[in-house]
Amino acid sequence: MFQGVSFIAIISSMAWGLGYFGQPHILVRFMAADSVKTIPNARRIGMAWMILCLAGAVAVGYVGIAYFQAHPDIPSAAIVAKNPETVFMELTKILFNPWVAGVVLAAILAAVMSTLSCQLLPHKMSWFGSVV
Repeated sequence: MFQGVSFIAIISSMAWGLGYFGQPHILVRFMAADSVKTIPNARRIGMAWMILCLAGAVAVGYVGIAYFQAHPDIPSAAIVAKNPETVFMELTKILFNPWVAGVVLAAILAAVMSTLSCQLLPHKMSWFGSVV
């Protein structure tokens, strides 16, 4: 798994997990808490959900590795070989009905837009000194 990877690359990969807690879209959620009493419960819910989501992401990666190595002749295998980050989208197209795949792929776009809006909001506040 770590063949040909330097020590610095391994440490950097581990730092991604630690950096999650300081991301703007997470901090904005905690800044919006009504009171200090709601934070422990919000923390438990948020972390449980993120553990579930990240475990699902890892599972998709492992299923993609197994599937595309077992079926190297399908066109999607070449796409994933060029860009491994497309494994979820390619598996979605293969495994689901086109209508369901369209909804799932639209959900990816919605998640990206939601995260982007949370990351832009604190910057907009700092540019103008107050909420616009």
